[in-house]
Amino acid sequence: MALNGTTWTNGTNGTADKSTDESVERPADKIKSVLVLCVIFFILAILFFTFTRKKNRKVFAPRLLLLGTESSIKEGLFSWVTDAFSTKDEDIFMLAGMDALVFLRFMRLMLKFAVCSLPYGICVLIPLNVHGGNGLDDGLTKMSMSNVEEKSDYLWAHWVAVYLYSILILVFCLQEWKVYISYRQRHMKKSRDFAVLVKELPSNMTGDDKLYEFVNELFPNEVASVYVVRDLKKYSNLVEKHDLNVLQWEDSKFFDDSNGKKKMMTKGCCCFGEKVEATQEYEKRLEVLQGDMTTEKTKGNRNPMSCAFVVFKSIKAKELALKSTWTNDPMDYQPCTAPEVKETLWCALKLNYYVRLILEAIGYILIFFLVIFWAIPITFIASLGKLNSIAREVPWLADILRALSVGFVNFAEGLLPVILIAVFFAILPLILFLIARLQGNYSSKICAELVFKYMFIFQTVNSFFIYVLSGALIEQITAIAQDPFQIPNLLAKSIPSQSGFYINYVAFATAIGYFLTLTRIVPMIVIWLKLKCLAKTPRQRLEAWKPPRAVYELLFSKSLLFFLVGLSYSVLSPIIVPFVIIFFGFGYVVYLYQLTHVYMPEFDHGGRFWIYVFNRIMVIVFVFQLLMVGVFLLKEVFTIAILVTPLIICTIFFWIYVNNNFEKVSLFITLKESVGMQHADPALLEDLKNSYILDHSVPEIFAVSTDKAQTEEESMNDETSRLL
Repeated sequence: MALNGTTWTNGTNGTADKSTDESVERPADKIKSVLVLCVIFFILAILFFTFTRKKNRKVFAPRLLLLGTESSIKEGLFSWVTDAFSTKDEDIFMLAGMDALVFLRFMRLMLKFAVCSLPYGICVLIPLNVHGGNGLDDGLTKMSMSNVEEKSDYLWAHWVAVYLYSILILVFCLQEWKVYISYRQRHMKKSRDFAVLVKELPSNMTGDDKLYEFVNELFPNEVASVYVVRDLKKYSNLVEKHDLNVLQWEDSKFFDDSNGKKKMMTKGCCCFGEKVEATQEYEKRLEVLQGDMTTEKTKGNRNPMSCAFVVFKSIKAKELALKSTWTNDPMDYQPCTAPEVKETLWCALKLNYYVRLILEAIGYILIFFLVIFWAIPITFIASLGKLNSIAREVPWLADILRALSVGFVNFAEGLLPVILIAVFFAILPLILFLIARLQGNYSSKICAELVFKYMFIFQTVNSFFIYVLSGALIEQITAIAQDPFQIPNLLAKSIPSQSGFYINYVAFATAIGYFLTLTRIVPMIVIWLKLKCLAKTPRQRLEAWKPPRAVYELLFSKSLLFFLVGLSYSVLSPIIVPFVIIFFGFGYVVYLYQLTHVYMPEFDHGGRFWIYVFNRIMVIVFVFQLLMVGVFLLKEVFTIAILVTPLIICTIFFWIYVNNNFEKVSLFITLKESVGMQHADPALLEDLKNSYILDHSVPEIFAVSTDKAQTEEESMNDETSRLL
């Protein structure tokens, strides 16, 4: 029976043998069926979103609805597309913030690079690959470097591409740094964050007054207030119980008002308890909790921790405090940017330096072993895309494949690995966030940034190197078994041909990923169910459609993976570049809408992601250059491989130059920008200090403790609302 152009016959020993010389693996066949599915989803996403986005604003414009500016939604059917061409950086900066601007400019940077690299790849590299001399017949592998024979002069064109693409991305990054610094300085200048978290206080400095005198001596007339953090675990537990009872009281009161009768509940044992009116019972509990919180608040000083929040009168003084060494002992007085109250992990503030150091080391060890463990399922997933290759050595698998249609096998080999990879990397961030919390970080924002850094390691090692190498080895499993010394030559042919999986992966992320992002089909169903069945009180109905946060750590990490794939295969198999263009181009349009209409920032990274992203772009460029050196060596063109070395050296010097000259300018406000900056309003500084004192004011008896914080946050968005 024929399978993908190969005839399998059973020999006397019951094994499957290959009876023709045709290639078993035909990546082009796997791509066709997946692309058809992706095109269908792509079209459905655009049509569904275009005709429904105005009919359900709680799903498609919750951010504008929450800010009271839903009338700013444009009327045109495709206005959400035209906005991508008309919205300027200044508009994004004012409407969505610094983090949104950094992400969208990063998407444009990736798109610009892909577009600029396309002509050389299509007009020069692909024609040379097609006539490369290796005689491959599959359409996809024929257009890749796999079809270029060893020691071919055609490989000089690929060497030119390595230089051209590397210089291109370095120039674009340099231009991006200049724009970033300009907006970053503006962002810091208008910041309302005047607080610094000082860790590792000496034992004799855990009093507010004494610490104030010390800090004020270092920064005369610049210190507004000082608060040494106390252990308020008991008070916080009372507040949590109070908030839970308020929510239950609201639910029971809504039931009473809606049904004209009292909601009853069992007090005490569920079997023998007394039946009482729920609303009255919760009111009694709240009165008791109100008294307990007031009593706990009046206890005065309680177990001061070795950290404090210092509020300065100006941004300039705060920046000076952050970049200064306060004493001769490097272990004492470690200043860092204070987290916002809602992102502060108070339990981590109890940890001393050495405990945090141990926890940090444990976290890195866990990441190391998790990377190794994660390679196992990735290798298994890679094998699912090479069933025909495995079948040459596994008779029972050959029997199964013979029973299936060729089209079904191609579809399964093309789509199944992509889906499994997506599922595995959807679970991974949850694990990584737990590890980041375990490491003793004091801010959810810092944990999110750590997740981004860890995700890059997993995607570079597992999603790229492990998959590429395991896929290449599995594809040539028969030849390797016969002659292991041919592994270098076999890798030279097989590594470029792995582009088939990544074309499917990019197409899947573009069509299915953006389909889910744009249509918000899952949130739509969840919101409908909540509003229809679960949410009763006004608070519950508001929470049901509350805008989600932009998960920048995942948005950046996914985009960097596709940049790594696009840059690496822009030379190995240039046919992947058009798919990368579609991913970044359509992604820019989708996320411009999402960031301005849907997502609400949970906390402000201040655009710091660009610093992390740039360093990883440099890692990707470095990986790309080393990968090409390896491929040139496998192709036995040693002169070309050696001539890539100067480019690697120049890239390293460029990386060092930018970090030494641009990064430090972006970390703190410059003296030029600080000229004319006045001291902040004392009332604002007092409110900032009080926000860090968890027991500063007891919540009202029928109000949730976070209501005040939400009110303050909404008032801070007034300016944005007017601009929208």
